[in-house]
Amino acid sequence: MKQGSFVRSADWGFLALLILASCVIAGVSATLYAWLTWLLLALPGLVLLHRSRPTLAQWALASLSGIAVTLLASILVGLILGELPLLLMAAIAAVLALAANWIRRREAICAESALPETLWELVVPLIALSLAALPLYQVGSEFAGAHHFHAFFNADYFKHIAHSEELARGEFPPLNPFAAGQGLHYYWAFYLLPATVIRLSGFDVSGVDALLAVGLLQTGTLGLLAFGLCYRLSGGGAKSAAVAVILTLLSLSWDGLAALLDWGIAQQTGRAMAMINQEKLEFTAFFGADGHLAGSTWQRLCLYLPQHQLALLLFFAWAWLFAASGSERSDTTRWLRVLLLLPMPLISFLVGLLAAVTMVLCELFRDPRFNSALIWGAALVLALCLLVPAGILSITPSEHALDPFLSRGDKVLVPLSERIGWMLPQLVTTFGVTLPLGVAGIGLLLSAPRRERSLIILPGITLSVALLCYLVAELLLEGRLRVETELKTSFLLLAGLMMGSTLFLSRLPPVIGVWRLFYVVCLMLLLGGVASPVHDLVWHASFQPAYDVAVPEADMQALRWIRKNTPVDTVFQQPLEAPFLLGGRDAWVAVIGARRVAVTERAGSIEETLLSAARDLFDPLVSRQTRARALQQLQVNYIYLSRSQLKEAFEQLTDLFTTEGGRVVYRNADVVIIEHSHPVRGAL
Repeated sequence: MKQGSFVRSADWGFLALLILASCVIAGVSATLYAWLTWLLLALPGLVLLHRSRPTLAQWALASLSGIAVTLLASILVGLILGELPLLLMAAIAAVLALAANWIRRREAICAESALPETLWELVVPLIALSLAALPLYQVGSEFAGAHHFHAFFNADYFKHIAHSEELARGEFPPLNPFAAGQGLHYYWAFYLLPATVIRLSGFDVSGVDALLAVGLLQTGTLGLLAFGLCYRLSGGGAKSAAVAVILTLLSLSWDGLAALLDWGIAQQTGRAMAMINQEKLEFTAFFGADGHLAGSTWQRLCLYLPQHQLALLLFFAWAWLFAASGSERSDTTRWLRVLLLLPMPLISFLVGLLAAVTMVLCELFRDPRFNSALIWGAALVLALCLLVPAGILSITPSEHALDPFLSRGDKVLVPLSERIGWMLPQLVTTFGVTLPLGVAGIGLLLSAPRRERSLIILPGITLSVALLCYLVAELLLEGRLRVETELKTSFLLLAGLMMGSTLFLSRLPPVIGVWRLFYVVCLMLLLGGVASPVHDLVWHASFQPAYDVAVPEADMQALRWIRKNTPVDTVFQQPLEAPFLLGGRDAWVAVIGARRVAVTERAGSIEETLLSAARDLFDPLVSRQTRARALQQLQVNYIYLSRSQLKEAFEQLTDLFTTEGGRVVYRNADVVIIEHSHPVRGAL
């Protein structure tokens, strides 16, 4: 069999494996509708891919380009009309595909993104899928009479589920499912993908399964796009491109080693890996460092940060086209690259904003002419302006409903001089061997011929923007906001290090002189970092009672009934529960029941009168008049009573609500749902 035929057979095998993994993790129905959604939204880009046998990476590039354009157009139309029906979204994709077919320059994407048929193209996405699929398998397992959700799932993913179900309602701009009377002041553009999956299925597919299926598709695409980009930068070195991406995917920090040293490598290795979240660790603490430079990994990005993952995917698509486009005089994909920039902040505010700034700087560095500056400057301004009508940014700061744990007043007690002094060592231990490889790769090309020096633009500017953001965060920000900023910045920093590592690995200097010492240092960093990806894989796949959220079976039955039997614009009120990160169990009705809740602690900025009303509603000691006033203020349709949340007050409140005119519409041994006659808010 010829190599090309073998590679094409392997491509089909990879696609079959991806579909199988998705069916096992998300379910057959969710997988089917996720692929239909992906192909529908990708139509405009797939039309541009005019080639008889494109590689999988080229398919990924074309599909991401199409998805970016379709999402952007759909958001604009939805904001103008105030709604986005499913048929209208499909029509937008079809019209854009026809327009792309009419205006395209044949081979525009394909000629400038050509890749050889190589098995290295499949190795990278296979590793990415392995890192994500193993922890996601049985992410919510049933035992001890309850459904237990992993620690990484019940924090971020609970929010993603509720937001996806909210976008599936088709209202624009969307409302906050955790605060029914507020707009959703959060970057919500990504959620159109799982929301479309939910709507295509007729709401048969749940938000959790839709997210899992879309996330696995994005993870496979990330591996393909990263390889395609690095192949372009390597000048044709498939092996060096694959190794650079794999090293970045594994995220070989020394935090895993820190956990093992702390617990004892020989005695408690398995227990340490299962119980310790290495994101909270810093190896330099063994040498007296009190500060903690925050950094995340692409493994975690693929698990529970799909909105930031999509923003990074669009950045990779842009970077691939930028690297392949040659000089500005033969630039046939400029306008496509502009369109890739526009939705970035709508998808992920910080990652998207940093990526958009990087994109503009790279474009202007290569082509500083006035026309180019005007185009890219206007694109960046427009991308930021779109945040206001989308409700993501408000001219009234008090309206912003940030996650409440961001507002915690965690003061940084370490002196600034000490934090800055430890910054470089902590960058090395946090990002491992990719840091020296990435920096060395950029340095190598400084003395290269002028034609090759242009390759420095992409990794050099990406790395500079990310490092500058880290420095600003250390200097100006405090508490959880500083940590979150650095965590998001680390995704872009890893992208810059990946590209720089590609430049180095494709031009390996001989092992002589100072390079011999460099290779020894890199080998030590590599060996010290091997424990981290294994540790992270074990931790994410383990159930620990202290980190799990357990939803009793009676509540799961009631929540499924809510999703199936109540109108999508219904408003509930359940007992107040803090998010998991603040020690609570979250708002189950908004997350699993897929219905808006009037007041929750997850919502962020809520009027104190509404919070007080929600507390009074579930206090059996208040008067009937106080409870009636609370119901009038909250304006809810249904009240959710759960024994697991109310404990001994459950029976008493059930009797009170029924004797005061409420109608029981659902009951099991531990959950009662009361229908209340007050209308939903007019805003709904």
